[in-house]
Amino acid sequence: AGMGWDSAMATGGWRPSAELKLRAARVRFDGVPMSSASDHVRRVDIIRHVLGLATADARPAAAVYFGDRPWDFRAATALGMPFFGIGRGTAADRLRGAGATVVIDDLSDTARLEELLSAEGPAAR
Repeated sequence: AGMGWDSAMATGGWRPSAELKLRAARVRFDGVPMSSASDHVRRVDIIRHVLGLATADARPAAAVYFGDRPWDFRAATALGMPFFGIGRGTAADRLRGAGATVVIDDLSDTARLEELLSAEGPAAR
């Protein structure tokens, strides 16, 4: 969480595998809502689940999806969510090829993240 946003995690992988990777990367996720292939098969359903949504047209005032694969972009688009791609080189090219207009190298540039999130926040809508 930060800048007035709450965080949630959605992954197309199994939850035990995701938790193992997060622990190995020393990413704190206790108390962060998470949905995975352990909960649903379709990515849009995984995202809906983590947001606590009953239907695709009932969503929070503002939600943004960060992803690193073209299917992440397609799921966010299907749900009408803004999408920020994460990737370099070929991965970035694949995201742009899928239609992503915002692609950043990684999440380390907090000033750029703040700029992007400010543009998508409730006040911007």
